[in-house]
Amino acid sequence: MKKIILLGILSTITAFTTTAQNVYIPDPVFKAFLVNHSYPSNPTGPNGITIYLDANHDGEIQVSEATNYTSDVFSHGFALNGSTNPIYDLTGIEAFKKIEYLNISNCPLTTPLTINGCTSLKTLKCTNVSFTTFSMNNSAVKELELVNCSSLTSVTLAGFGLETLRINNNSNLTSVNLGIHTALTMFQCGMNPLLTSLDVSRCAALQHFYAQGNQLSSLNLANGHPQSFIGINVTGYPNLTCIKVDNVMVSDYLWGNGYPYEFDAWAAFDTDCTPPGPCVVAIPDANFKAALLGNSAINTNGNNEIECAEATAYTGAINVNNITISNLKGIEAFVNITSFSGNNIQVGYGSPTPIDTLDLNNFTSLTSVSFTGNVGLKYLKLSGCTALTNVDVSTGFAAGVGVNLNGCTALTSLNLNNKKLNALNVNGCTALTSLNCSNNLLTTLDVSSNTALTALDCSKNQLTSLNTFNQANLSTLNCSYNQLPYLIVSLNTGLTTLDCSHNNITYLDVNNNTLLTSLNCSYNQLPNLSTNNTGLLTNLDCSHNQLTNLNIANSTSLTMLNCSFNLLPALNVSNNTAIVNLYCSDNLLPTIDISNNNPALAKLDCSNNLLTTIDISVNTALKDLNCSGNQLPYIDFSNNTSLLILYCNNNQLTSLNLNAPNLVLLDCSKNPFTSLDFSSQHIRLLYCSDMPLLSSLNLKNGYNPDYVTIIANNNPALNCIQVDSAAYSYAHWTTGNLAFAFDAGVFFSKDCASSSCVIAGTDFHTACGSFTWIDGINYTSSNSTATYLIPHAAAGGCDSLVTLDLTILDLPAVNLGVDTAICAGTSVMLNAGNAGAYYLWNDNSTAQTLAVTTSGAYFVKVTDANNCSKSDTIVITQNALPVVNLGVDTAICAGISVTLNAGNTGAYYLWNDNSAAQTLAVTTSGTYFVKVTDANSCSKSDTIIIAQNALPAVNLGPDAWICAGSSLTLDAENSGSSYLWNDNSTAQTLTVTTAGSYYVKVTDANGCKDADTVVITENLLPVINGISDSNNGCDFDFGITGATDVNFYTWDFGDGTTTTSITANISHAYEQDGNYTVKVTASNDCGSVTKQKSVACIKLKVNDAELTHKLTLYPNPASGNIIIEGDLGIENITFMDVTGRTIYKNEYQNALSCQINISQLSSGIYTVIINTEKGIVTKKLEVLK
Repeated sequence: MKKIILLGILSTITAFTTTAQNVYIPDPVFKAFLVNHSYPSNPTGPNGITIYLDANHDGEIQVSEATNYTSDVFSHGFALNGSTNPIYDLTGIEAFKKIEYLNISNCPLTTPLTINGCTSLKTLKCTNVSFTTFSMNNSAVKELELVNCSSLTSVTLAGFGLETLRINNNSNLTSVNLGIHTALTMFQCGMNPLLTSLDVSRCAALQHFYAQGNQLSSLNLANGHPQSFIGINVTGYPNLTCIKVDNVMVSDYLWGNGYPYEFDAWAAFDTDCTPPGPCVVAIPDANFKAALLGNSAINTNGNNEIECAEATAYTGAINVNNITISNLKGIEAFVNITSFSGNNIQVGYGSPTPIDTLDLNNFTSLTSVSFTGNVGLKYLKLSGCTALTNVDVSTGFAAGVGVNLNGCTALTSLNLNNKKLNALNVNGCTALTSLNCSNNLLTTLDVSSNTALTALDCSKNQLTSLNTFNQANLSTLNCSYNQLPYLIVSLNTGLTTLDCSHNNITYLDVNNNTLLTSLNCSYNQLPNLSTNNTGLLTNLDCSHNQLTNLNIANSTSLTMLNCSFNLLPALNVSNNTAIVNLYCSDNLLPTIDISNNNPALAKLDCSNNLLTTIDISVNTALKDLNCSGNQLPYIDFSNNTSLLILYCNNNQLTSLNLNAPNLVLLDCSKNPFTSLDFSSQHIRLLYCSDMPLLSSLNLKNGYNPDYVTIIANNNPALNCIQVDSAAYSYAHWTTGNLAFAFDAGVFFSKDCASSSCVIAGTDFHTACGSFTWIDGINYTSSNSTATYLIPHAAAGGCDSLVTLDLTILDLPAVNLGVDTAICAGTSVMLNAGNAGAYYLWNDNSTAQTLAVTTSGAYFVKVTDANNCSKSDTIVITQNALPVVNLGVDTAICAGISVTLNAGNTGAYYLWNDNSAAQTLAVTTSGTYFVKVTDANSCSKSDTIIIAQNALPAVNLGPDAWICAGSSLTLDAENSGSSYLWNDNSTAQTLTVTTAGSYYVKVTDANGCKDADTVVITENLLPVINGISDSNNGCDFDFGITGATDVNFYTWDFGDGTTTTSITANISHAYEQDGNYTVKVTASNDCGSVTKQKSVACIKLKVNDAELTHKLTLYPNPASGNIIIEGDLGIENITFMDVTGRTIYKNEYQNALSCQINISQLSSGIYTVIINTEKGIVTKKLEVLK
């Protein structure tokens, strides 16, 4: 911003240098002007000589030349016009201390104009100058002009003796700041189109004020001297409706009669033109208000309120996440915000008054709303938010919330998954293409107006109906986990994915959904299903229904079919050659044909049907087969080399011809096998239990350590299991590993056919807690089944099979608890339990319990009746109590608060009023208590008594006035207190002799303070300079000159007539010719002053007034000769001065014209009485010298 600042302060910086005694003048054009400047020594006489500023003609201006330059005798200054040769820098001008006049025009200055050194300068005129900065420190300046300075934006003038100021035609000027100008009488400020405010209240001598052609909306004329104004013109301002003045009645009286005081008709005078307070947004929640006030983009004026205009103007985002707020009133004023985020603004269910509604209806600029984790929310209103594109809302708990998005026409995608919604309105969201409102509490959903929807997920709600008739473009629909009794999708011809599982649907027609690729209608009550027209269908899950008929003949793209848990008596998949995964378990199928055209089949689950035969010989890609729970006597696995998982249990199989080298899991239990040989299989998980005919089991495959699970129990005919190593099998499969199960008495052998004998024995042990046996295993519980084979340990080459008979005695249960902490001054009782046992603590005490009061590690050993011992250790930490000190009991003064601080930041606090903050503001007397609980749950309390003392009653009385020279004693009362007046005096009373604002602060014995202010006005004695008059014959108009501080006037016209008036102008008609002494007494409440004047009158003859126009006196005013002429014969002429004295008289004998020399008359007003043949004519003559 460019400014002109005229400061009346002494500058300590000079802008010129005395190096080599030359003035530094960097601008060549300015320097050339000075070097070539000259003037005549005697401009009024013939003998003058030309004097050059560059007296020695060296091309430089010495300091002495500049200092001694008194300039031209008449102009005493420079006129610098840069229109031809621009001047950019006036550095050096400050060296000319004696110039009185400086006119700068058309100079594109690029450096500051510094003229502090021009201490004699009286007139400065700047026209069309490109100011950047301006400073001046010369109180001699009387006249300043700033005209056509287009770069000028601000002018500040203070502290020097300006008398005339003109600021005109500055196109970018926005601010004029006037300080105290006691001599300024003329101020002209016009044609500045950006200027809106002017204040001349500190220009007490102002007489002429003209300010037209600006854009004023604010004007302050309250300068304390309204009677001093001679002329005012501030017309042409439609926005200027109030003008500030000192006194409305006086201003109306002095300025209300038109020219030379000109104002717009709509402009009113007032002592206070402060506009009504701005509209303020009501924001009752302190935390919400603080967050808004702290945003400088919102609180642009930095005050303590959010004005309505600020709220409306704000177009950014409001983010109040994680702030405790119980009331969002005030948000409705921010109608132009683009984003609102208020996540977790309440502290759980403990929030004092949960927010149940967020209403942002019709916020047409709003694009994003996030309001999650607010437990009391019931309604989120966003209807009419036409720019909204993103919404996120949830309560964080089970309580439901309703969301109204009616008319949000910009919303294209909406994800409200798992938000605990119980109502959702998306009517009018015509651009919505994707809607996810799954996992909520919705009982109804209307999407009839959302014709652009392509994806809808309303799963996991409580819907009992769903209408998608208008969604012709819908491609994905998930309405699973609801309570729908039916679903009609025949009009949704673009549907590619449909999940309507887990409902109560009894009828479903998808014949029109020819683009369908995935259908999940499981867990319903469908009796029939046909997918004949869905040739693109790849995934079909119709399990867990009541299907008795399934037609999938034309769904030739199917790769996954799940029709399990139905009532199907038949299943035809002959056309479905692309099937990879087929699940048809738990039906009534007697047969299934996959033998010819299902080469891609990788997984088949046909368990729990009525199958008696199955052909999988062509299904060479099969990896996972579950055919359990049927009546199959034989299955040919010879071609199924890819098998990894096989469940063939619970059938009628008597043999297995496996050819699957990579088989990982096999369950062949509950079949009539007599022998099983897995010596060529690398199986990891084997289940072959519950087979009464099984007598031979060969597990000797060379990979026995790779077995993860073997369940081979409940096989009563099985005595020997052939393995890689009997020792390994006994060690790893029979020692309590639940992943392995065999019948008792079964033994392992490398060759069951040639095994001769085993010698058995028992090893008895009793131990406390645990025992490690010869097998290297540590047993923690009693065991009578563990065995250990000692090969060839006995005579005759028999193996020794030792059985363990182990009794494990329980150790005493000793648990002192987890390491814990106690608070200083408290104790904890440690209990070792096991009553009746023997105890030994670390302090050698032997009781069952130990009381602990200090920090440390505490140990106990407990020995029970079986002599079994166990120990435990606990570490006790002692935490110091919080330090709580509210201070000594104290007293406060009424109206003053004291903040009690419980310290211990981050602790939990409980005050006597149940508040829970760290601090408590106290404004009344009482006993205050706080309990502080720190993070370690250690508590301490303190109490303080607060007394309240009344404030001293200070009343200096109403504002008053005194007369000049008189005094008034102000009494602050409250004897015995201490006092401080505005003049720093300290007595109880203050004697006032001058006008001013007087202030006293009283501090009583309790230190309580109060203050009062009184404004004293000093009324001066009335002042008048004299009496003015004008007359027509003996009819006079009298007036007062130089009147100040007058309340009323008393007139004595010298003819016995007196009168009183409040105005300075009055008329009086004398009845008789003659000389009269007129007296006027001007009075106010403080006294009076009297002036008098002599007047003379000669009454006009009858009808003389009609003769006036027939005679002419000119010139008027005059200084030499005057001429009086007309149509009347002039008989004689008389001149009278203002005192009524005749100073000229002459006879003219009916002359029609006469010339009179008045050069000898003094300046003044004279009465010319012309006696004609038809009557007397009287005229006024002004003589100027």
